[in-house]
Amino acid sequence: MQFLNPIFLFSALALAIPIALHFWHQKKGKKLNWAAMIWLSQKELQPSKGFKFEQLLLLLLRCLLLLLLTFWLSRLVINGFSNKNKAKIHLVQPSKKIVEAFRFELETALKNGEKVYWLNEKAETAKDLNFQKNNEFLNAIDLQKSLNTISETIDNESLEIYLLNNNTLFSSQNIFVPTKFKLHFIQDSILKKSNFIRLENQKKLGINKSGKLQINENLDGKEVHQGDIKVLLNIKNANEQKSIIAALDAIQSVYGLTFSIDERLVLNKKYDLIIGEINAKIQQQNALILETGSDKTFDSPNIISIENELSPQNSEAVFDGQLPEIILNKIINFYELNTDNQLLTIKEIENIFIERKDFRVKKEGHSNQILILIFIIFLIVERYLAINRTRL
Repeated sequence: MQFLNPIFLFSALALAIPIALHFWHQKKGKKLNWAAMIWLSQKELQPSKGFKFEQLLLLLLRCLLLLLLTFWLSRLVINGFSNKNKAKIHLVQPSKKIVEAFRFELETALKNGEKVYWLNEKAETAKDLNFQKNNEFLNAIDLQKSLNTISETIDNESLEIYLLNNNTLFSSQNIFVPTKFKLHFIQDSILKKSNFIRLENQKKLGINKSGKLQINENLDGKEVHQGDIKVLLNIKNANEQKSIIAALDAIQSVYGLTFSIDERLVLNKKYDLIIGEINAKIQQQNALILETGSDKTFDSPNIISIENELSPQNSEAVFDGQLPEIILNKIINFYELNTDNQLLTIKEIENIFIERKDFRVKKEGHSNQILILIFIIFLIVERYLAINRTRL
């Protein structure tokens, strides 16, 4: 059990209000004779002594109502009872090196019926240790997306995360994990030299030795592109189009990567980046193709499906301003701007991963619904007793 907004627990001090009112009403009043008193029986003239059970019950109910309201404001989350043999969820980077290094642990997990997921955007369930695409240069955004996706399925389990140690993955400042976790990783000894994109000013855009993308004239490696990125936006939704153009402008202003954009397909023109709906002519292009609003799977590694439309109304990433980073990471992966940088130490990796249970926002709903239901029941009982006491 935990509180996501513990500051609101101070509102429990309001419990003093019904208690103070209760004792205030117990004060003796002044005796006042009036003409009709002679018609009252002697029994009715006797003042009630002590506390009545109904009064104490009403006081208790009113205190409980305030306490339930405090728990609701503090966003109480009930995690359930932990077992001695706590269940585990395994999140595995789809790499031959990882599978071979941890084959025994992963096969044991599958035999025991534990949940095993491949570390990709959709966090696909691993029914066996076979995967379609070897991914040894995963980025931090994909890892965070996988963690966000499986957070909805976590029910008091711990996470076992299996990764390759390279800076391409840990390019983000922090990665948030929604439960207790343990890291398993191996050294990635085969590191590629940095490919780079030649910009209009003849400078090089690539990944430096600290794992950051920047304009650097001293990059050694292979030139994979020169000049403008030719873009086709095959999109009908005006809001989605504006969001993508704004994201491309942001990339250009920060990294100097220029884009020439067409809103209609120009025949016999070779594009580098295509975003939107895919048809037969577009699919023939040897370009990075991002199909939005689709969950299809394609055999071609250059065609990537994005489930939601890239507009603030339909995509949380766009609403949060993450679209430039998403598109930029797709371009980095497509052109293989990998780095020959130094490997991170164990301590550096552990500092990047942060346990944040409040990241599982969807887990709190059930607890709050129960609190609201109990609050309504207690309120009905309190009103019933209060009305009946008044009538008596």
